Amino acid sequence: MKPKSLSPTLRERKRYVVFEVISDNSNLDVSSISNEILKSFLAFAGTLNVGKAGPIFLNNKFNHTLKRGIVRIEHNYVDHFKSSLLFVKQIGNDSVIIKSVGVSGIIKKALQRYFNESDEVLEALNEEELIAENQNDSVNKNIKEITDEVSQKL
Repeated sequence: MKPKSLSPTLRERKRYVVFEVISDNSNLDVSSISNEILKSFLAFAGTLNVGKAGPIFLNNKFNHTLKRGIVRIEHNYVDHFKSSLLFVKQIGNDSVIIKSVGVSGIIKKALQRYFNESDEVLEALNEEELIAENQNDSVNKNIKEITDEVSQKL
């Protein structure tokens, strides 16, 4: 039997907050940025509210040239999250300012509006993902060829 899905009124309404890191250092680590933002949010909102907000950092969507990233968060806690960004002053040894660029309900619209990514760029990103998958496929083919050679020798 297929489990019953939640009705739309019971489902969590998520928002995508786009933030920008202003720093002199262009080689900031995405995980250190997300850790500092989470620490700041935890200090500002508390453990219970952070648990209810459920922030999820989309590290694979971080743009190193624009220094922008996306966080998925529950809609009631968007203002709390944006306020907590003010308290991040330092990441590692680098002083930073993190500002909220915008909020969207759909990740594709967030990418188009705040990352200035047109459909062509989004298609290029999809092509890069396909290339990565093809590279994985070629590695798997090489492994298969090697195992076939070994099995023929045995």
